[in-house]
Amino acid sequence: MDVGVRAQIANGFRRRSVVLVIASATVIAIGVVATIAVASRGGTVTQTAGAPDAAVAPTASTRLATAVEWIDGLAAGHILPSDVTSRLDAQDPAMAKAVRAAWTDLHPSGSQARVQQALGWIDGLAAGSILRSDVTSRLEAQDPAMAKIVTATWADLGHFANRSV
Repeated sequence: MDVGVRAQIANGFRRRSVVLVIASATVIAIGVVATIAVASRGGTVTQTAGAPDAAVAPTASTRLATAVEWIDGLAAGHILPSDVTSRLDAQDPAMAKAVRAAWTDLHPSGSQARVQQALGWIDGLAAGSILRSDVTSRLEAQDPAMAKIVTATWADLGHFANRSV
């Protein structure tokens, strides 16, 4: 074969290779852009009318946990008593009443350390990690005054949780 013919074949092969590489890169780029476009749309969520799912509806335990969070906020100073009487009363009057009653039992318990100790018991009761019998037996033997405060506070929250469901 002639050198000129070989050069023409080689040039044609190189051109085809370059065209194939460019075409492949273009197809891949279009595929990536299309994938990103479809993924960014995220699909549409259709909303249906009707009753909310049972899993979404607040349960006694979630409402109790929310009430305990309000009390924790009061104890930490992040929430003012006026927030309970204005904001919470407007959102959930029954919860506001329970939080006020529980805070009334808890607040005069003494120093901030005693309030935090009582809240530790309340938080444990709400989470289910402490049983009611732990308060009436163990805590009562260690600190009868604290057991009385925790029992009264828990009773206020328990009445609320049982009524609200």
